[in-house]
Amino acid sequence: MYEGLLAPEVRNFVLKHIDTVAHLEALLFLRAHPADRLEAPAIAQALYASLDEMNAALEGLHGCGLLVRDGERYGYNQSSPDSGDVEAVATAYAPSDSDYEPDPFKAAQHPRVL
Repeated sequence: MYEGLLAPEVRNFVLKHIDTVAHLEALLFLRAHPADRLEAPAIAQALYASLDEMNAALEGLHGCGLLVRDGERYGYNQSSPDSGDVEAVATAYAPSDSDYEPDPFKAAQHPRVL
């Protein structure tokens, strides 16, 4: 029913690499800060996630080559063969202006379901 909402490459990437919301949020956060190398506690704090959840997400993303790791620090792997798909996911995940209701009373009557 909803298959047409996502481009096939986005859908396939998510099915292959993204197990939890923490995986998606960590990947997109580090992609948005490509020069940074951050430790798991800092990423967890920035994303309001538990440290256990974030550690699992970071290890999973590192294991499939989407992140680089230097000691305890993680960063986005810009040279990953999947970096084009990551860009497509980031574009699909980014909110558009039409996602927001300027009238808060209308928004309360018709909440957007993600």
